[in-house]
Amino acid sequence: MEVEKLYVIICGKGYVRFNLDGSMIGCRHKSSITTEGHLRKLPFNIEIAVASGIIKIEEILM
Repeated sequence: MEVEKLYVIICGKGYVRFNLDGSMIGCRHKSSITTEGHLRKLPFNIEIAVASGIIKIEEILM
């Protein structure tokens, strides 16, 4: 069974989480964990946001 990778999203010096409508909320590190599946459902291109430097995504290694 393949385990889905987990990520955190960083914006500036803090962690954030995106709701599926694209709205962003600030979070503490442990509550900002998300999955690749969730990232693909967002109403904007996450790769463009990362490439432009708006956000940074880091994989969590378990």
